Amino acid sequence: MMMKKSTVMGGLREGYEQQQKQHQVRPIPKRGQVKMAILANVAHAMMTLFTAARRSVHLTH
Repeated sequence: MMMKKSTVMGGLREGYEQQQKQHQVRPIPKRGQVKMAILANVAHAMMTLFTAARRSVHLTH
């Protein structure tokens, strides 16, 4: 007796989804959190560059 293709594929999909849920360790970030993290890192990098440049100017004079 042959099983319907949709039943087999549905069972595979359900098994895959359950496996993904078991291995999911960290939550998916909410909307806007990724952009804010990127902007914060860019701002920190810029501040670090300007602070380093400012220190080197003060040391040479």
